[in-house]
Amino acid sequence: MAEVKKESKCQICDSYNMKGMWQCECGVMNVSKNMKCWKCSLPRKQDE
Repeated sequence: MAEVKKESKCQICDSYNMKGMWQCECGVMNVSKNMKCWKCSLPRKQDE
């Protein structure tokens, strides 16, 4: 069994920079490099 770091709850959050995320009008989170929402295909707002 692998050791789990106690200060970290989520390996995905640790391995990705969550500061680059943006939220679409439909409510889902998207990766900063994507200019369209993966779920509803709305374009990213430029004022964010």
